[in-house]
Amino acid sequence: MIANKHILKSLPLLAAVLGKKYGINVEIGGKAAFTNGRTITIPSLPSECDSDLLGLVRGYIDHESAHIRHTNFDILKDESITPLEKHIWNTLEDWRVENQLSRIFPGCKQNFNWLIKHLFLSDKDKICSNHLGLNVLNWLLLTVRSWDTPELNARSKKYASIIEEVVPGLTFSLELVLIKVRGSCPDSKACLIYAKEFISILQGITRKSEFKAISKNITSANTGSKTQRSQKEEQSRRNETDQLTRKRLKDLELLLNASEQDLPMDLSSILIKSLKRQPGEIDELIQVAVLGKRGTSAFTQDEIAEVRKATNCMRVKFYSLLQATSLTRSKPARSGRFDYKRLHRALTHNPRLFLADSPTQKINTAVHILLDCSGSMRRRIQLAGQACHAVASALEHVGVNVAVSAFPSVYREGQSHKTIVPVLQHGEQVHHRFKLSASGQTPMGEALWWTLQQMVQLKEGRRIILIITDGKPDSIPTANQALKTGQQLGFEFYGLGILSPEIHSLPLNNSKNINQINELPSAMFEMLQRALTS
Repeated sequence: MIANKHILKSLPLLAAVLGKKYGINVEIGGKAAFTNGRTITIPSLPSECDSDLLGLVRGYIDHESAHIRHTNFDILKDESITPLEKHIWNTLEDWRVENQLSRIFPGCKQNFNWLIKHLFLSDKDKICSNHLGLNVLNWLLLTVRSWDTPELNARSKKYASIIEEVVPGLTFSLELVLIKVRGSCPDSKACLIYAKEFISILQGITRKSEFKAISKNITSANTGSKTQRSQKEEQSRRNETDQLTRKRLKDLELLLNASEQDLPMDLSSILIKSLKRQPGEIDELIQVAVLGKRGTSAFTQDEIAEVRKATNCMRVKFYSLLQATSLTRSKPARSGRFDYKRLHRALTHNPRLFLADSPTQKINTAVHILLDCSGSMRRRIQLAGQACHAVASALEHVGVNVAVSAFPSVYREGQSHKTIVPVLQHGEQVHHRFKLSASGQTPMGEALWWTLQQMVQLKEGRRIILIITDGKPDSIPTANQALKTGQQLGFEFYGLGILSPEIHSLPLNNSKNINQINELPSAMFEMLQRALTS
């Protein structure tokens, strides 16, 4: 995988790297962020964005990945669970799964700490409402989060002091449960049990027969000595305090019966709101093609024989061309990595006890062919598929990591046309199912972003993408941005246009336009020849 600053700054590539790291599928496109329990979708956003937006995206992917990997959502199927129980469970579960993920991937810890500080310390002037129930939930959230982000301690204590003025001892009782949460919280069910304990404490307070005892009129031995005026003033103050206390305690009762809409947003909802695409931004935003379906079938025996003729004649030629230099530790030297097998040479005072980097000729190239299967390719698609198969077979034989993908997939009503279909994936043995149909539009830019996501993590030092198309991209800005980002990462792009001079307008390393479909096989080979000898 390329360790490059451009990956960290490019949203589509960062999403792909994180998705593969966690074993989660991440898609980019649409207007909102969401997850279906298997795939995380983030909205169309700028390819390169500021550090705050990038941090929010990274935090959202980390957070939802933690839930997909470690949360058992089946426990929420119990219809008796109240919205408040679910909300408190979510506060505890968020903390638990994030820590689980951080144990496996330590780098997540830093991402989560940044996210929590960004979300809960950015509004420093906003502190504590007059709603006791909301103050309790905010105190709970900040206290749990302060375990990993101590900067939140001060805000948590401010909420605690407000709560204690109204219900003395409440935060102490709740903290006894939090001590158990922090000490042992192995799974989602445990979080739900602790959430029910919180609810039980709150219900116990509201059930006390003399709640008003908190603001009960105080009688003392020297009351009679006070003047009538001072007694009235004191009584007035007591009444005001009692009224305020009753109101806040009523808030607590309302909290226990609150609907989901009445409760504060959880962390996922806050992130979704932060990432929501603003109206009017669509032309400036990046979308990545998503996987679709397009039927493929195998060539007949005659067609296979025809393809093999082309493959055999190119095999030797490709082998002489595809030579990428890589360094291997194989040369004895006076310095480098110590070779224990050469230790005996010290007895003869031979100083060559180490292995040094030595250049050797080795095929170290990955090639991805992107085939346009839009509706205008109907009369050309069979020959194009044969040409792709011939090249893929020849490249595989000489050790090149080759893949072929077609765009778009079969269009269906309600389905985005920004789709792509892998015909042959990197690392897969070349097969004969290269017969394709043609339909749909030309989401070339979105297909390029998808291809970059697949190739950016390959081990090969050289990466080449060859585009075969008979039209121009649906979105030229999207295509240009993908090409720009890929070139910054060291990718090479080549284009082969079929009656499509627009191919020359794209910022490719090289491009060629043909006027007859029967020119496709030879032109394709020539294009790869140029690419591999440049």
